[in-house]
Amino acid sequence: MSKKRSNGERFKRAILYARVSTEEQMKGYSIPDQLRELRAYTTRKGYVVVEEAVDDGHSGADPHRPGLRRVMELAESGMIDVVLAKKRNRLFRSRLYRLLWDQDLGELGVKLIALDDTGNRFGDAMQDEFAEWEREEIARRTQDGLLEKCRSGLIIKRRRGAYGYRASEDGNALEVSEPEMEVVRRIFRSVAEGVSVRSVRISLEQDGILAPSGIGRWNHTTVRNIIRSELYAPHTYEEVAVLVEPGVAAHLDKGASYGLWTWNTRKTTRRKVWDEAASEFKVRYNNTPRPREEWIFVPVPEAGVSWEVVEAARQSLKDNARKPSKAAKRFWELSGGVLRCDECGHTLRPNSAHKKKSGGRFHYYSCRSRYNTGPSRDCSNRKFLRAEQIEEQVWGFVRGLLRDPERIRAGIDRLIEEERTDAGRDPRRDAEFWSRKTTEVEVERRGYHRLAAKGHMTDEELVTALSELEEVRETAERELETARARGEALRRLEHDRDALMESYAGMVGGALEDLLPEERHQIYKLLRLGVRFRPDWPLEITGVFAQVAEEAEMGSSDSKLSSLSV
Repeated sequence: MSKKRSNGERFKRAILYARVSTEEQMKGYSIPDQLRELRAYTTRKGYVVVEEAVDDGHSGADPHRPGLRRVMELAESGMIDVVLAKKRNRLFRSRLYRLLWDQDLGELGVKLIALDDTGNRFGDAMQDEFAEWEREEIARRTQDGLLEKCRSGLIIKRRRGAYGYRASEDGNALEVSEPEMEVVRRIFRSVAEGVSVRSVRISLEQDGILAPSGIGRWNHTTVRNIIRSELYAPHTYEEVAVLVEPGVAAHLDKGASYGLWTWNTRKTTRRKVWDEAASEFKVRYNNTPRPREEWIFVPVPEAGVSWEVVEAARQSLKDNARKPSKAAKRFWELSGGVLRCDECGHTLRPNSAHKKKSGGRFHYYSCRSRYNTGPSRDCSNRKFLRAEQIEEQVWGFVRGLLRDPERIRAGIDRLIEEERTDAGRDPRRDAEFWSRKTTEVEVERRGYHRLAAKGHMTDEELVTALSELEEVRETAERELETARARGEALRRLEHDRDALMESYAGMVGGALEDLLPEERHQIYKLLRLGVRFRPDWPLEITGVFAQVAEEAEMGSSDSKLSSLSV
């Protein structure tokens, strides 16, 4: 029952709201200070404080903060009349969200009040606009500061450090953590010798070695990422010098090898999505790779893995690419890495079972982690997907995509751009650099021989100098061959653009209806298509062409397919 004044009027019921973001915490903002001023204000105004809501470490651009959700719950239940904050930017740093909340709470008879309100609509609007601009400026200055720090040869300390390394005392450099780095070397040696990634994972778990996440469960992707990472591959001074600022290169030892720590390799956006099963918002991240030219490299101590072992391990990964299943005498067109569980990231496993009544068989997909990784890796995704239904559903989406030549052309252009990103720096410029380097090595070699012939160098000095040059020459020739191969692959893809379009055009029509499962699977791989499944969520098509389709439909649900389960 609400309190009333002596004249019979009811006291206004208020919820006090305080917020501070992570960046603002470092600048001395204080939750207690905000609440202290708000309590004093309610005493002066004679408000009844129903509750205090606090969002500690949350951005003002996030409308799904726990404190705000509590405000809305109390407003909808009729428990409050006003929401009090010290400043308008404590509530929101987005003009749009402020307007929407003003409208929603106004319909419930609740008013948003900040102690710095001007009482003038235009004045308050200017404050909201400034708060939003300030948030954008803070984000921009923070990002610029991080980039400049990396360009100067310093690392950014992350919540989870690079496996095999530890941060230095000042947090600006990496040092080798020998116990973990020995695990990295073990992974490289095993895969280089032909041991499968799955066997490596099982071996690490059986030996009780914790994964980089700190748990006893290793993931196939983690092992693969370690092998593909430039952090553990040895790079010579010449290779590093062309990737870093001259001031950074000047402090490097020309005779040493380095690993390459990277920053700015992708753009990450986050959004909150309501999860019905958990009855809460969950953060979903979307990572978009940046062009290699925008990457920033920081040299760090080498991992102690030879280049030959690195090359052998990477080649072994290519040779052991996942192949589609032919279990139960049928071709599973969504196997081979196309269909994955969105809960744990594993591929879905083909299964077949006998029908009790008819005696026939039905086929379905289910999460692989439930079967071959033990109880400690059990996934909560226990749904089964009927194979025929989901395969036809995915093919229906792709078939419609293939009939739109503009989307196909846009997708091919996007694929070419990704190939450029995957290829690394401009292959043409790389080839020119390493070609010049081989020429320089040959000139130096002849110069050393002339000096030795004139008696200006001893035989021992000549042998040492030629040995160092030979290492540089081998590196230059290897990199030159790689750059030429990358450039040739990219030229072929660009040259074949029109041929690909003609090929697709020839498929449109009746031919698309008659494709075999094997041919469908080849198309999925060519389009780099992925399908993600999570219980109680639609199937989600991922990949370059799905992105193009979604962009073309201006956010329509064409890339979200209804879930089919047994």
